[in-house]
Amino acid sequence: MYGLTEATVHCTYRPMTVADLDDPAVSPIGIPLPDLRILLLGPDGDPVADGQPGEMYVAGAGVARGYLNRPELTAGPFVSRPDLGEHRLYRTGDEALRRPDGELVHLGRLDGQLKVRGFRIEPGEIEHCLAEVPGLARAVVVPRDRGDGDVRLVACLVPGPGSGPDLTAVAERHVREQLPRHLRPSLYTIVTEVPLTVNGKVDRDALAR
Repeated sequence: MYGLTEATVHCTYRPMTVADLDDPAVSPIGIPLPDLRILLLGPDGDPVADGQPGEMYVAGAGVARGYLNRPELTAGPFVSRPDLGEHRLYRTGDEALRRPDGELVHLGRLDGQLKVRGFRIEPGEIEHCLAEVPGLARAVVVPRDRGDGDVRLVACLVPGPGSGPDLTAVAERHVREQLPRHLRPSLYTIVTEVPLTVNGKVDRDALAR
């Protein structure tokens, strides 16, 4: 089952088969529950054709009204699309495609959010915590797959002026004191610089290798 808290936990279902385990890179998530609908929209906001990737939007009775007493937070992912016949949609940030048989295949995240052991994690939240560590110039948190499907969080630390040889230990202790267990990186590593893409953004894929 695929789902989100904002859509009453579960959105789609699919009976799994042994054949599904042959290709761990593919994540079939089935069809929507009877009281929900899944729309796949492109960057222009229009529905995509079967077989084409699009962002998942959830509609139907299971979609929450929003975040309690947080109108500014609600305004982002909860949207109205009367042109598509939907007055309340939840924008998931997940990418998927719909096969000709109607089954959905999950393709991953479209933003920086990660899913590790069932927890939704914002790397920026951990990086913000690490920024408080004395002597640390920069920190980037990335997921690293060990090859067996077990994803670990890795904190890549760039030492700054005044940093000591125990920087990783200091950073780990600070995170342990400030963040819950599921947000704590499993590994801390020192890097001399943060690699960038040709567009000047952090090359998280390079750091994850």
